[in-house]
Parts: sequence; C-alpha cells; structure tokens
Amino acid sequence: MIVAASGGLSGVETGIRFTAADADAVDAAMRASGVDADDVLRWPGVPPMFAFRDPDGNGMEIVEQR
Repeated sequence: MIVAASGGLSGVETGIRFTAADADAVDAAMRASGVDADDVLRWPGVPPMFAFRDPDGNGMEIVEQR
C-alpha cells in the first residue's frame, strides 16, 4: 500500500489484466524481483489469477490463460 503525502492512498485499480501461461511461475518471479504481488487465487471454474501493484500503487492482474 502506497500512502500519498496528503495521507491518502496513492494509485488506482486500473482494470488492466494480463494473461500468462503459468500464473504461479509469474507470481513467484514477480515476488522474487520485489514486486508487490498477492497470492494466486483459485476458484472452481475460474482460471488462476493474482493482483499486483506498480511502484505508484496502481493495481493490475495476471490471469492464467489455458
């Protein structure tokens, strides 16, 4: 979470989604590189996915494409 000088949160949920062949591998690589990334989420009938944030706090998602 990024806090702006005004005390409010910085960044927005962008609605941008990227696809990857292996969400777990991308999540692990991003975390190893220091990216603020969440755990991979799984629900029945839905592709694995996770959210991450850029250095300004803008949120995006990676969705596994099978």
